Amino acid sequence: MVHVGGMVFSPGSVSVVSDSLLTLPAIVSIAAGGSLLLIIVIIVLIAYKRKSRENDLTLKRLQMQMDNLESRVALECKEGAWRHSVFSELTTSLLTNSAHLYFHPPHPSHCAPL
Repeated sequence: MVHVGGMVFSPGSVSVVSDSLLTLPAIVSIAAGGSLLLIIVIIVLIAYKRKSRENDLTLKRLQMQMDNLESRVALECKEGAWRHSVFSELTTSLLTNSAHLYFHPPHPSHCAPL
């Protein structure tokens, strides 16, 4: 009963209705789904980082192997060039020193009469 001035009113029964669209189970479900999604994203990022690190190590190992191979090839080429140079000088020297044996015409006194 409400008394205003000299008048008495009876407003009737009062009920409170919630205007919220989300109920407690819906809020809990959304929070659980968001947490699960966040955990999955973190796991994917950790897996990506680990795989990336493995790939970097593999790349560094392959680069070291390539550098070693290049240095060995360069050393072989250098030794091969040195061997080729020595062989060329030796053959040139032999040809120069023995050229008179093959290309020098015989002296007439060494020829037998026909």
